[in-house]
Amino acid sequence: MLMKNEESRLEWALRSIAVAVGLVAIYSGREAINRGIFWIVGYDDRTGTIRMGPTLGFIHAGVAFIIVGLLPWKTIARVAERRFLPKLRRRHSHVKWP
Repeated sequence: MLMKNEESRLEWALRSIAVAVGLVAIYSGREAINRGIFWIVGYDDRTGTIRMGPTLGFIHAGVAFIIVGLLPWKTIARVAERRFLPKLRRRHSHVKWP
C-alpha cells in the first residue's frame, strides 16, 4: 500500500510523463508539417496492407496528452460527484449505488 506522499509523487511523475509525451508528439507533428509531410505511411504486418494517417493526428494526440497531464482530475471528480451524482441517483433509483 502506498503512502499519501508516495501516491502524490507517483501521480506527478505520471502527469509529467503525459506532458512530455504530448510535447514530443506536437513537436514531431509540427516538424513533419513544416517539411511538407502531411501523411504518415506505414505497413500493417497482420493484414498485409499499407496504412496511412494524417500528421495532424500527432498534434491532436499531443494536445490530448497535455490536457490529461495538466487538468486537476481529483478536483473535477469531487465537483462532478457533488453536482451530478445526486441527480443520477434520483433518476436511476432502481440501481444499487455504493
